[in-house]
Amino acid sequence: GLPAEILANLAGAATRRSHPDKGPVYYEGDPAQRCFLVAQGAVEVLRYHEDGEEHMLHRFDAGSIAALPAMFMPHGLYPMTARAVGYTVLWRISRVHMRSACETYPALAMRMLQTLSGLLYQRVNEVDWLTSSNAQQRLAAYLVAQSRQQGVQIELPTSQRNLASQLGIRAETLNRMLAEWQT
Repeated sequence: GLPAEILANLAGAATRRSHPDKGPVYYEGDPAQRCFLVAQGAVEVLRYHEDGEEHMLHRFDAGSIAALPAMFMPHGLYPMTARAVGYTVLWRISRVHMRSACETYPALAMRMLQTLSGLLYQRVNEVDWLTSSNAQQRLAAYLVAQSRQQGVQIELPTSQRNLASQLGIRAETLNRMLAEWQT
């Protein structure tokens, strides 16, 4: 929905890069030098906790832009680690170019604010859902949402460990629930 001039400006400065499955895109704490339009595959963002456990926080599928908030953070660092899911092709847009384009094109800046506001709203709802529901309710809601996207037969788009993290439950609990529900 943006004017062609804005899209041409961003596309002209973007560089294409492919990543193998589980290949790193960026690491938490690295300088946030670019954001990434996912053209093919997906990108998972995650954090590692003191116990070494990995917590997947979000998955960006084709058509999504990963690391967009990092382009506007004052400290200029990636707040999470990101890795490719499957063979992934990304269009990389530099922080400098993205910020300059937002200053030049108010319509782009407004679209970025809408996108970031939508992500914030989504996260607030997720926190509310995680704190007000039990594990069975969260898994059921997730599976219903997947069935709306995929149909009757569901293929989990991420590992069971990552799904458990996303649902705020232990991997063992998720395994047990899936086994019980399958039976």
